[in-house]
Amino acid sequence: MDVCVSQVSPGDQLEVWPMGAGTPSVVRVLDIGEGERFRSLVVCLEGDEVEIHVPRSNTVKLIC
Repeated sequence: MDVCVSQVSPGDQLEVWPMGAGTPSVVRVLDIGEGERFRSLVVCLEGDEVEIHVPRSNTVKLIC
């Protein structure tokens, strides 16, 4: 289900497309940072913590 990035909370699982990957990955949101135009999401991707910056106007795919 697609949701606005402002609705994402820690613990949510999202589908992301890592750079260079041919398929999406499911990540778990660990922490969220608030910015004026972006939200910084710290996610667990294949055992590593990765920070991604998503424009507030974007939607993300929430995995239920």
